[in-house]
Amino acid sequence: MLLPSYPEAIRGPDIPSLVAPYLDLKTLQTASQVNKAWCKAMSRHIWADPMRTFASSPHPFYQAARFIEKSKDYATRVRELVTTIDYQPLLARRHAPTLRKEFAHYELYIGFQWILQDCNLFNHLRFIVIDGMTRAGESNESESPNTSSRTRILLLSAKHISFNRIENVINRAEFSDLMYLDLSYTCRPEELKLPLSFNNLRILKLRGLRLTKVPRFVLDLGTQLWSLDLRDNLLQDNSIMLLLAKCFGEDYPTLSQDRDPLDEVHHLYDNPPVYHRIKEGSSTTTDFLPLRPDSTSSFINYVADNGNLLRYSRADVLSFDDPMYIRSGLTQLYLSGNRLHSTIINTIFCSQNRLQVLDIGSVRLDSAQIPYKTIYATDKGCEKISPVSGSRLQELRIHHSAITQIPTILRDSAPGYDPSSLKQAEEMYSPASWSRLSPLAHHRLKSLTLTDIPTKSYGPTIAQLTALLEECAIQEQKLGAARASMPQNRRAPQVLSGLKSLRLEFLPAAPAPEMGSVSGDRDADGFLAKSLGDFSFFGGSGGAEWVEKKEEVKRKEKEVEVEEPKDVVEALRVFRRAQKPAGWGGILELVWPRGH
Repeated sequence: MLLPSYPEAIRGPDIPSLVAPYLDLKTLQTASQVNKAWCKAMSRHIWADPMRTFASSPHPFYQAARFIEKSKDYATRVRELVTTIDYQPLLARRHAPTLRKEFAHYELYIGFQWILQDCNLFNHLRFIVIDGMTRAGESNESESPNTSSRTRILLLSAKHISFNRIENVINRAEFSDLMYLDLSYTCRPEELKLPLSFNNLRILKLRGLRLTKVPRFVLDLGTQLWSLDLRDNLLQDNSIMLLLAKCFGEDYPTLSQDRDPLDEVHHLYDNPPVYHRIKEGSSTTTDFLPLRPDSTSSFINYVADNGNLLRYSRADVLSFDDPMYIRSGLTQLYLSGNRLHSTIINTIFCSQNRLQVLDIGSVRLDSAQIPYKTIYATDKGCEKISPVSGSRLQELRIHHSAITQIPTILRDSAPGYDPSSLKQAEEMYSPASWSRLSPLAHHRLKSLTLTDIPTKSYGPTIAQLTALLEECAIQEQKLGAARASMPQNRRAPQVLSGLKSLRLEFLPAAPAPEMGSVSGDRDADGFLAKSLGDFSFFGGSGGAEWVEKKEEVKRKEKEVEVEEPKDVVEALRVFRRAQKPAGWGGILELVWPRGH
């Protein structure tokens, strides 16, 4: 929160304002009746986000519909308290059994079009969240926009909204100072046209728009953006190369790239002194930025805690020196679910060192047209990531082969891994093939997510995952020892936290392909299978002799011990129990596939 001014510090803390955030709606309403001072403090929280307040009432949809209809009739002093319009708490209650009838009655009156057109009614409105709204409501497109409006929106989140013409909304004066814009799953690529006057836009989310290339306006924004979400599109490698050329800032000075990060002590500390040669007039700096919030809720909380929302000028909400405004180029990039090749990942890692968050997910395409999936899995099927000295990554989501060095062999158009090829894939494990990603070489990494982990393993996958947990424990001990050796004062160097969260996303086994049916009747197919080999019109070429050979083959198969794959989750559970209390103290999250 902002530090109090000198007059505020002399007067002492405002007790009602300190208490209000911890009170529920009913208590806030009661406390607002104590006196004028309490009414002023409590009303700020009641009306700051009216939709959230209505969601806590016994009749939320009636209250919301009435607010939308009568918003122009509310007193100016009440409308100036509104800073957020967020429909999510309200929509979360539509499935409550006691509210279904009320929601069905008022559903037609609750839309998002009114707030986009009448946002100038609320001078201090900063955040609009209309994700998942199904009804637009009445439209007044004939009305000309109010160019003298003092309202300046900082955040617009409109996921899964079907806009007729998105430019009619974005071109309004109230949205000229946008910092956060989320248009995921909203329109077709050819309809995505944004003005170039977004000088303050820093966070842009264009997920699920079926983009085949990066929009031109994104490249024109360049290093102005520091968070970009392009997941679940159809982008290819050339689009990522354009991003690297246009939207990334100049690299930080190389942090001892010629040394082994496993043996260097200074890699344990945050912002250690680095001595390097620079050219005269070079703007390269070692002033590293903190990890900035780029989700809807975290962005709103940050601005509310570090700014003053009840200011008319946008410049007074956040200082221009705030990290949210700094033009650093992309530091947070989300690319999973695109048509990328595995070679582009190393290009991203090696060509810059500013990224703090990277979501690359799983690469499904080979880097060359190789006809056999086994060769594809061996040579081009996994992300061969080597430790990058000086990397600023704090959050990483990537295919598990970056750690396990084991590829995932998939059937054509199958939703999971191929059980028949599981052992073959694990036999491709070769420790000497390339140096894998290790927490011991990336102490700055706080969160790691591994995707497409098979639910079964013959041993190598389990061994690599348990080795990862052991490395996390070693890293924790090393950082703890460095932290204990530091003097207890504010000038002491800050020791990095190390890996604190490990998320494992499992991939189910692909279902066995069904055999074609001759008749379409299961009973008839079963009878046909049993009757095969009962007799033969040709002596010595079938009949009982064929049945005896088939039974003999089955008997030999039973005599040979067949190695069954082990359950990966159960093996990790056993290892974690044996590892405590001396093991890794971070959070291990296992994400199981739905329906399994």
